[in-house]
Amino acid sequence: MKEKNVQPLRTAKKIEDMKYNLEVLYDKTTNTIYHFEYARKAMGPLPAIPKK
Repeated sequence: MKEKNVQPLRTAKKIEDMKYNLEVLYDKTTNTIYHFEYARKAMGPLPAIPKK
């Protein structure tokens, strides 16, 4: 794995009527996902999502 190709992708998604922040660590060149996480906590530029 070349470090320079690994990039985090952060976005907000709705899963089963609940909002979550999603972070995916992937290599864009090989289109390989190394890690993903979804949570309500703040991630990078995304704010925390409060519980309803």
